[in-house]
Formats: sequence, C-alpha cells, structure tokens
Amino acid sequence: MTLSLAAAILAGGRSRRMGRPKALLPLEGKPLIEHLVAKLQREVPQVLVAGCPEDGLYRGLSVPVVTDVMGDSAGGLGPLGGIYSALRYVNYQQAGVQAVLCMPCDGVDLPPQFVKRMVAALGSHELVYARDSQRDQHLYCLVRTSLQEPLLAYLNSGGRRVIDWFAQRDYAVVDFSSGHFTFSNLNTPDDWQHFLHTQ
Repeated sequence: MTLSLAAAILAGGRSRRMGRPKALLPLEGKPLIEHLVAKLQREVPQVLVAGCPEDGLYRGLSVPVVTDVMGDSAGGLGPLGGIYSALRYVNYQQAGVQAVLCMPCDGVDLPPQFVKRMVAALGSHELVYARDSQRDQHLYCLVRTSLQEPLLAYLNSGGRRVIDWFAQRDYAVVDFSSGHFTFSNLNTPDDWQHFLHTQ
C-alpha cells in the first residue's frame, strides 16, 4: 500500500547565532526556504511550514504556515514542538495522511532518493531518522501521524530532547553517508559563507 505523506519544514527557531532568520537567507534570488518548498513539492503532495518566530515572517510562501500550537509559554519546546504542531495540523486538516516527513529549514541539500529511502525504511516502524557521514540527523525524520498523542504526553511530562523521545519509540535509521554526504547545518554567518562557496 502506498504511504500517504506530507512534509513539514521546521522553521520556528530564532536563528540567534545567524543574526537573521536563516530560512530567509537569499540563494539565487530566493529565500532558502522557497528552494526547499519547491524541492519537496516535486515528491510530496502536501508541504507545510511548522513554526514562525515572528508574525508574518513567511507570509510570501505558497504553503500553509502552522504556528507552534503550544507556544513559548510552554517553556520553549524546541524542534519537538514543531514536529508536534505539524502532526496535529495534518491530523486535523489533512485527513488520511499517515506520516509526516520533517526537516529543518536550512536542509536544502538533500541526498539522492531521500524521500523514497525514508519511506521505504519506515515499514512497520513508528518513525525513521537519517544519518550522514558525520552524525545522526534526528531532525530529518519521518514520523507516523499516530504519534501525535504520545508526543504530546512526552512534552507535557517535561520532555524536550528529540533523541530521548525517539529512543522510546520503535524506530529505524537510514544511512545516507555514502560518498561522504552531510546534510547542511547553517547556524552562523561562517556556516552560510562556507555553504555558498560549495554550491
């Protein structure tokens, strides 16, 4: 059976080390996040952005922007807050979707067959996440929509670490380290300049 899929770009971070919203960094005349949206739309029928650190920051995008439903008042939920918000939105607004493919907003460099390999690895697991040539990349993950309530329970218990919640679930890891591939990780102006020089 074909898996019904949505994709969520995690874009709720404050980008403090970058000094400006990294989702909006300009690449070839367009914000970085627009490149990622376009890339995902070629393979995933429904794409959304999860999180928005400033009102109206992503108003120009052609896809839904989902506010972190638990907000900063919950103590700063980090990426898991974005994943939860994406799962909740999909379950309420896009009935029938079985899993959400998540990735950070600076993840514009995706390996070949990324979506297909993540879907193939899910099988009967609850979630899968990626590994590159340097480390585990937990924010590049495919999560079943049925995990909305278990994730909410974890967050309500005070849990915040992605790696700790994943460890409680039935998961698999997809290895993308072939050819020394590494996912982009743009946290500082130096990271951004290095990225531009390698394009």
